[in-house]
Amino acid sequence: MKYKKAYDKSLNIETERLKLRKIFIKDTDSIYKLFSSDEVTRYTFIDTFRKRKQASEFIKTFTDKFGAGRGIRWVILNKKTNAFVGTFAYRYLHKDDLRGEIGYILSKEHWGNRYIPEILPKMIDFGFKNLGLRRIEAVVSPNNIQSIKILKRFGFKKEGYFKCHQYWKGKSWDTIPFALIKKTQ
Repeated sequence: MKYKKAYDKSLNIETERLKLRKIFIKDTDSIYKLFSSDEVTRYTFIDTFRKRKQASEFIKTFTDKFGAGRGIRWVILNKKTNAFVGTFAYRYLHKDDLRGEIGYILSKEHWGNRYIPEILPKMIDFGFKNLGLRRIEAVVSPNNIQSIKILKRFGFKKEGYFKCHQYWKGKSWDTIPFALIKKTQ
């Protein structure tokens, strides 16, 4: 199993304009700012943060998942300015099934900069090569048109339509599951 190997080596990943590193408690202010915007969280199925403590608890959740080999969340930073851009995650890692679910969220001021299309090939490669996954999944809101377009562009296939799949903010929400299967030789 490649999970242990991936956790033993550096998780720092770079693209042309961005660098990704594991999330730490020192990121609390940036995470709070990111998730305290209703507009940013509208497709995440995460309640908008109203207290800074929610950000530190969120980080602790991923620190615990990381320690257990069940997930990894990176902070996305601008290479030139070191400004916080957002986060990318393997939200869930299912070791026995060799699959993981990705998720990403950007600060509103960074929307439209084509950062996710820049990051996604590196993160797909990380999942298949470093984590030994055979399947990478994403579950998105049908209203998140931009994310759906990006996933399709990188080869993710729609696998259905889940009615009333998430219960959030007092109502049921539909979701669309996507998956990318590792090509075998």
